[in-house]
Amino acid sequence: MFDKKFGNAIRYIRATHLVECAWHGHIDRVIISERFSEQITTVEEAQATFSYSRGRRYVFYIDWFKRERGQTYASLSGWGIEEIEDAREAVGAPPGAPPPP
Repeated sequence: MFDKKFGNAIRYIRATHLVECAWHGHIDRVIISERFSEQITTVEEAQATFSYSRGRRYVFYIDWFKRERGQTYASLSGWGIEEIEDAREAVGAPPGAPPPP
């Protein structure tokens, strides 16, 4: 696989997740890319980290998102994903996060 921006070969493992995200009463399909640390060197090691179940709710932080041709794209931050029971649990930033601008 090649980096679209620079044309170089990608030397890391990357996962692509198709998820439904909800915000302000709106639900949309979002394609999220996740880049794994250098310690994970195979697809099998990356797959072993997935513990998500369809229909459950998760909270996660993203580094960036963009909307292009009607599709929303995002990049998952390295802070992990947590399952939540109620949306009211997902408040605030994780410990050590920079303050909002």
